[in-house]
Amino acid sequence: PEVLRGLGYWFFYGNDKLGPWIEPSVDYTTNQALLTLTYAIPTVALAIAAILRWRYRLYFALLIAFGTLIAVGGHPWEASPLLGGVFKEFTKTNAGLSLRSTPRAVPLVALGMAVLLGAGVGALGRQRPKLRVGSTVVAAVAVYAALAPLWTGQMVAEYLRRPENPATAEARYDYWLHAADWLEAQDPQTRIFEVPGSDFASYIWGNTVDPITPGLVDRGYLARELFQWGSPQSAAYLEAIDRRMQEGLAEPQAVAPIARTFAVGDILLRADLKFERFRTPRPKQMWDLLTAAPGLGEPVAFAEALPVIAGPEQPLVDEIELGQPPDLVDPPLLSAFPVLDPMQIFRAQPVPRPLLVAGDADGLVGAAGAGILFPEQATFLSASYATDAAGRQDLLDRGADLLVTDTNRRRAHRWGALRETTGYTERAGEVPETYDPSDQRLEVFPGATDDAFTVTEHHGATVTATAYGNPITYTPEDRPAMAFDGDPATAWRVGAIDDPTGEVLRIDLDEPVTTDEVLLTQPLTNVRNRWLTQVALRFDGGAPVVVDLDQSSRELPGQRVTFDERTFSTLEVELLADDIGRRPRYDGLSGVGFAEVTIPGATFSELVRPPTDLLDAVGDASADHRLVYQFERQRANPLEPVRADPETSIRRVLDVRTDRRFALSGTARLSTQLPDDEVDRLLGLPDARRGGVTATSSAHLPTNRARASAALDGDLSTAWTSIYDKQEGHWLALDLPEPVTFDSIGLDVLADYVHSVPTRLRIEADGVEVATVDLPEAEWAFERGHTVHLDVPTPQITGSQLRFIIDGVEEATTIDWYTDRPIVLPVGIAELEVADVSVPQPEPWFDSGCRDDLVAVDGRPAPMRIQGPTEEALDGAGFAAEPCTPAAADTGRAADAGEEEPADAPPLDAADVALPAGAHEIAATPGRESGFDLDRLLVASDAEGAPLAGPALTSVELPETPSAAVASAGRTSFAIDVAAADEPYWLTFSQSWNPGWTASIAGQDLGAPQVINGYANGWLIDPAALGVAPGTTVRVDVAWAPQRVVWVAVGLSLVALVVCIALLLFARRRPCRPPASVASTRA
Repeated sequence: PEVLRGLGYWFFYGNDKLGPWIEPSVDYTTNQALLTLTYAIPTVALAIAAILRWRYRLYFALLIAFGTLIAVGGHPWEASPLLGGVFKEFTKTNAGLSLRSTPRAVPLVALGMAVLLGAGVGALGRQRPKLRVGSTVVAAVAVYAALAPLWTGQMVAEYLRRPENPATAEARYDYWLHAADWLEAQDPQTRIFEVPGSDFASYIWGNTVDPITPGLVDRGYLARELFQWGSPQSAAYLEAIDRRMQEGLAEPQAVAPIARTFAVGDILLRADLKFERFRTPRPKQMWDLLTAAPGLGEPVAFAEALPVIAGPEQPLVDEIELGQPPDLVDPPLLSAFPVLDPMQIFRAQPVPRPLLVAGDADGLVGAAGAGILFPEQATFLSASYATDAAGRQDLLDRGADLLVTDTNRRRAHRWGALRETTGYTERAGEVPETYDPSDQRLEVFPGATDDAFTVTEHHGATVTATAYGNPITYTPEDRPAMAFDGDPATAWRVGAIDDPTGEVLRIDLDEPVTTDEVLLTQPLTNVRNRWLTQVALRFDGGAPVVVDLDQSSRELPGQRVTFDERTFSTLEVELLADDIGRRPRYDGLSGVGFAEVTIPGATFSELVRPPTDLLDAVGDASADHRLVYQFERQRANPLEPVRADPETSIRRVLDVRTDRRFALSGTARLSTQLPDDEVDRLLGLPDARRGGVTATSSAHLPTNRARASAALDGDLSTAWTSIYDKQEGHWLALDLPEPVTFDSIGLDVLADYVHSVPTRLRIEADGVEVATVDLPEAEWAFERGHTVHLDVPTPQITGSQLRFIIDGVEEATTIDWYTDRPIVLPVGIAELEVADVSVPQPEPWFDSGCRDDLVAVDGRPAPMRIQGPTEEALDGAGFAAEPCTPAAADTGRAADAGEEEPADAPPLDAADVALPAGAHEIAATPGRESGFDLDRLLVASDAEGAPLAGPALTSVELPETPSAAVASAGRTSFAIDVAAADEPYWLTFSQSWNPGWTASIAGQDLGAPQVINGYANGWLIDPAALGVAPGTTVRVDVAWAPQRVVWVAVGLSLVALVVCIALLLFARRRPCRPPASVASTRA
């Protein structure tokens, strides 16, 4: 029906956090009069088609039918009719998917309806002349009324309107014009990289849908939008760097090397994006990232630095806003960061010693963050040679360095957002339980098989499910395996913002078990606002055992479900009902599922296996190459309220083909999942057992700056900050080395309208409630971080274990971005003054000591040390994890607990780990156990097998290459002059790789381009083989060959136009005959 009334295009119905994309869509879908009218018009037109006798009736009826069939496609998707089913299958192919928006055929329907309506009105006028004028007026008024935006002033949406007067408009965004002039004056042989990416271009001064920069400058441009540009290779690479920015995981060290790889000369920071619309990165954090990035010059500001504040529809006063470092500053609305020592779009790169990578663009971005990606070095991805073993061998013969990463993961991919786009890492050969049309994976490596992908290995059982997470984005931390991993802090979740009933979790055990019970534990962490109430268990496909879930399933150890003893290999858990029930919409509702399904006697583990294709190809000859394994933990921004880490720790298969020695290093962060007092201990602050204070709390924002001791450090700029939502019941607790006595307390509370303010406290001493006190009224102020001091008299209290419980609060609220519902903001206590109790400031330099509980190889610990500035550690910065002397190892928590090192697992020397050929396992300890999240591990060995570390790891010696200059440039062709060279070199063209690009020298075709540097076009040029005289500059002609097809099509179009004009002129010269009556002409 929507198609028949001229609608049905998906964009028309789209909306985001700020409202509908097309404002009139609200009236067209909710206004009863407009709905009736817009359905009545096509109904009348179809009735006319049924009764009118007219020569052209069949043609326009077929036009309507054809347009409707294309526009409707396979709807309804779950039960497509015959033709729709054929169409649905077609859309599962690349060719079918390329149709993308089939409702674009709707104009055919509208044209047919309009002509039939006009023919009917004309026929009525001929049959009933008295009704001619009236019927024409009625039809015209109806059509005009149906086009409501025409007479309501909504033809152009409010957010798209901008002043027509250039002088008025320029005052709003003249800084963009200044920026365009500056960018145009920079090196044209480099491009602009605009950050951050945005789903659509939405600025604080207006919404343009498309970014404005390409329309203002005539220079190479790189940016990420919802719809991808370029080849699969370049789209994947761009996504790899921008997704980390979107998710708050980008590393400053990676920015400049990646920019040079993309031939970027200037990074343009658009801080004037309306970031709350699509939850794009905050301006302050992007400025902090780029100003901290080595290799970038001083920023050039084109506008003043102003606060860009979200709201009021979506204020975004969330965990990210309140948890960000206090020293972040507002950036200029628009600024450019020059890239130091940029690389040109056309350049020569050395042939000897290329970098050959097992992985994908994510691995290259990780390598840049680790300092081991060198833009001067020609880089190739092993999976690109899945069907070209000779090409890969040629690179190996040229002395390639080998990098094995845990990227190029076998996983699903969605394109409906810029973040949370990738699914969990699948097993080799895994087939999804159900078809997901939104899962559309880029074919970056045609012909590659599972040996070129990172996959998971399930041991003890195979765990699958019909779905997980939510229907819009991918959340791999909700994957099915999480329900059987033995960790109650993780969970399989499904049906977020959706209906979960009917979904099934399936556990296939490697060996049968015999039992008469299982334990079911629902999720215990993250957002939970609904619960399962009924499930069905099926053993080996047998009859269902229906189970009503009670409160015990929502807490440890879980609900014990008993049944007749049986032996089985497969358990299926089907979700039958939850406490919400069926609804028209499920906005704001969390997923449901299980933290643990415990089957007595069954075990399970999940291990990640990196690609093996590269080492399979090189075999024992790998001993002659520099070899680095680079493993990265999949993690989430801890300040994101709806996300959790997909991986709690690194656990990888380490495949070594020859005996050799390695050095371990990595990147570690202070975990945000630690109890308050554990963070203090790691920072060197004494607890109550050592004469200090043990400060703990009920909960705090997921940043270590918000822990309990921040209320005792004498610094009003730090505060203990509770979590969002209900504030009553949150508490601060102090354990002291000896009792203290007091009859008053002092409180400095945050009263800045982005924190709630406590109004009443309950006080417990040594486990006994001793007082409830009302707090003086606090004077609020619109100043971030504004504190108010409150003097609070109390009865005389003595105790060594004190707890202060919030019993009343004056609430400040905001709108939760994910649910669009009000939510209570947290309480912030900057200082708590109790009988001179205080916590000292930690030392400015953080040192973990030599720890042997961070990482192990084949079960043997490899001691590491983590050091860096304390302030950065509290902000979540990554520090180098370096080998340390085993004899000096401090076993961390085990040492405190008095546990002894197992005698059968002597520590390794992480600076020199000897591994025999074969498969090994390297595993890091989860951060909530060791205190540190080991987010990256490098296992490095130099050629000939010696350990590789330090400057030798983060540098590479390469031969010089000739310079390349653009002699002439057109839209589709270039002439490149390369200086004289005696040795072969790669000519790199830093545009999206495409076999349509051709290169030739003096008419000699250089062949198809290779994928170089992960995305670009590369041609191997051997001057001697091409007969180039020594000392001669080479002219290379590069052209876009498919343009010839375009010119042919343009020529044919011109011919067709001429024929049409000729036919028109010929028809005008023919004698006219009286037109046949429309009403009397037979169809």
